[in-house]
Amino acid sequence: MTKRKATSSSPSLLEPFEVLVTDGADKPSLGIVRDMVLDLFLDSNIDAMQYLVMLVLTDASPSTVAAAPVDGLQFSVRLADGDAIPKVDATLLYTPTTKVDQEAAKKMQKKLVKKKIKKLKKAQEEMGPSFYVASDSEIAEYFRALPFETKVADDGTAFVATAPSSAPSSHRMLALDCEMCKTTRGVELTRISIVDEDYKVLLDEFVLPECRIVDYCTQFSGITKETLEGCTNTLTDIQAKVLDLVTSDTILVGHSIENDLLALRLLHRRVLDTSLLYPHPKGPPFRSALRFLTATYLKLQIQNDASGHCSIEDATCTMKLAQLKIAKGPSFPGTQAKQHASRKLVNELAKLKKSALIVDSASACRSLAGSTAGAIPCPTLDKVVHIVKQQLTTGCPPHFTWARAALPTEFDAAAAVASIHAALPPASMLLVLTTPPTSELKELHAIRTSRGDPRSSLLWDKTMQTKLDVVATAAQHGVVQLFATPPNSAE
Repeated sequence: MTKRKATSSSPSLLEPFEVLVTDGADKPSLGIVRDMVLDLFLDSNIDAMQYLVMLVLTDASPSTVAAAPVDGLQFSVRLADGDAIPKVDATLLYTPTTKVDQEAAKKMQKKLVKKKIKKLKKAQEEMGPSFYVASDSEIAEYFRALPFETKVADDGTAFVATAPSSAPSSHRMLALDCEMCKTTRGVELTRISIVDEDYKVLLDEFVLPECRIVDYCTQFSGITKETLEGCTNTLTDIQAKVLDLVTSDTILVGHSIENDLLALRLLHRRVLDTSLLYPHPKGPPFRSALRFLTATYLKLQIQNDASGHCSIEDATCTMKLAQLKIAKGPSFPGTQAKQHASRKLVNELAKLKKSALIVDSASACRSLAGSTAGAIPCPTLDKVVHIVKQQLTTGCPPHFTWARAALPTEFDAAAAVASIHAALPPASMLLVLTTPPTSELKELHAIRTSRGDPRSSLLWDKTMQTKLDVVATAAQHGVVQLFATPPNSAE
C-alpha cells in the first residue's frame, strides 16, 4: 500500500481536531484526544506525522496556563470521569485494545493456563504454589528495576542474592512486607515483617536508614521518630536475618513485591505477587490496592488506622490471598479481569521500529520507559524543556517524546511551549496538556476510604460528597494545545 504524502493542498494535521474546539460544557475526554492523535501517529500509511511530542505541565494554577496559540489549537478536556483522580500518564501512554484483540487475548490466556497446567501435572501430581510463581517474562516486565545480572543498581547500590541451601528448607512459602521512609537518599527501609503459611511471625524488625530521614511517611509506614529511638539494626543486619530464613528455593509472597525487594536490596526470583495474581479490571498499568483485594476476597478491613499501616497485618493478608488463589485454581478470580487490558505505547512503537524517549522524574522514568524506551530523569521544568529541545535538534530525534514536570507559578509556559515548537522537526505534532493540582482530591479520597470503615466514628455524608464532587470537577479540567509542522516539501 502506498503512503499518502502530504502536499501543500493536503489538509493540516490539526484539521480533524477543530471539532474539539468548543465553548460548550461538553468537553471531550482526554482518551478521545489520545485516540485521534495515535490513529495518525501509528498509521504507517501517513507520512505527514513522523514525530510526536507530548508535554504535560502538572500542578498548574489558572494564571500559569498559556494563552491560546495563534498557530495551533487550544481546547478544554475532561481528564477523568465521576470523582476519579486523573492519571494522565495511564491515559496517554496506554492504548486500549480492540474487542477483537480482547477476545484473542482471552483465548490465548486460557490456552497458556491449560498448557501450564498440563506441563506441571507431568512434573508433579498436585498443582501447588510453584504454579503461580512469576514467570521469566513477568520477572523481565515487572521486576526490571532489580539488577539480577549485575547485582549492582544504576546508581552503584549493591544488592545481595538469596542462595541455595544444602538442607531442605522448613519454609516452603513466606510472606514479606516492608515499610519505608523518605531520606536524603530517597526511599529507605524502616521496618520488615515476614510470616509463614500459618501466619506465624518469623521476623519483625525496625531498621535504621543509612541516611537522614526527611519524611517518616507515618500515615503509611506507621513509623515515627520515637519508633526508631534505640534502634541499632542496619540494612546489612536485616539482610543477614532475611538470608537465614529465605533460600533461593523459598517462594516469597508480597503485594507489588518488587518495591519490598528494592528496599531490602535483595535479589530473589521465586516470587508470588498478589498484584499479578489478582489483576486490575482495567488491566496494566493499573494495580489493585492490597486494601481493596483484602476487603473483596477476604472480607477484612485493613490499612484504615490513622497511625499507619501494619507490616505484619499486610504480610498476613498477602499470604491469605495467595493461599486463596492456590486453593481456588488458576481461573480464579476469572480471566475476564484482563479483558480491558491496554497496550503500552512504547511497546507498540518498538514493534513499529520507532524510537521513544521519556523525560520525567526518576521514578516515572523507571515505570514508563520499560526496556524499549530511552529515559532522561529531570526534576524541574526548565531542565525538561532544555533536554527535549536538545533531543529534537539532534540528527536523529526520537519519534516519540514524553515530557512531564510541575509548572511553577512564575514560569513562562508560553515561551517554553514556543521554544519546543520551534525545535520540532518536519512532520511533527506537539501536544501540550496542562493539568491542575490533585492533592486536595487525593486527600478527600483518603478521607472517604477511612470513613467507609464500619469501625470509624465519622461518616461520609452528603456534604462531604458534594465537596468531593466540586473538587473533582476542578481537578479533572485540563487544557490541551496542539501544534503541527508540515513535512519537507522534498519528501
